[in-house]
Amino acid sequence: MSKENHWTPTAELIDRYFQVEEVKSERYTNLARLVLTFFYFIIILGIKKEIPELSFKVLVWATAASMIYSLWLCYYLRKGSYRWWLKYVSVAVDIFILSFFLYQIGSYRTFKTEAFMLYFIWIGLAVVRFSPKLTFLAGVLSFVCYVLMVFAAIQTGSVEFGTITEEFTTQKVSGINIGLKLLFLALFTGVATYVSGFYKKLRENIIEGEIRKEKAKQLSDVIKEIA
Repeated sequence: MSKENHWTPTAELIDRYFQVEEVKSERYTNLARLVLTFFYFIIILGIKKEIPELSFKVLVWATAASMIYSLWLCYYLRKGSYRWWLKYVSVAVDIFILSFFLYQIGSYRTFKTEAFMLYFIWIGLAVVRFSPKLTFLAGVLSFVCYVLMVFAAIQTGSVEFGTITEEFTTQKVSGINIGLKLLFLALFTGVATYVSGFYKKLRENIIEGEIRKEKAKQLSDVIKEIA
């Protein structure tokens, strides 16, 4: 049998496919990171007069770190040097920088800012990387980081807790709302992890079907050659 009729094992072909797709997904995610980093910078400028100067400088440095990482990753991916562990590093960097950003906003703003929704975006972006483990990791890191911010706020006394109504009318923070945010974050992580696994399995089935068709065609060609 000629070399061109040698069939690569199905599992190996699927691995190759997902490796290519992972690189594409990492590029899309990196583009999103650049956009969100710009969003961070806009928020920082908007609250410059409302936070201590030191916090402002720290936020600028954190935003700069995110930008530098994005540019480095863009260069690294263009070189074709992608490694499987890179997506885990990227997720950790994204979640930690966002959490650091939220904490440095200070006091009640940490728990009232809409920037909290960015956790859901980062978890959602993990889904397109075809890795349920990565999606779950993104969710767990987000949950843990937010819980740590709550404990830090309680220990330092930087926030005053009140009712749900007081959260909307005063600088007080509602413990119930914080609990609901964590609940939604946990539920979203579970759903996103399931969707990621289902999506990956669906793509695997499609690829396996295409491979079987190609193998059947090659077998038919070999039989014709022998005949």
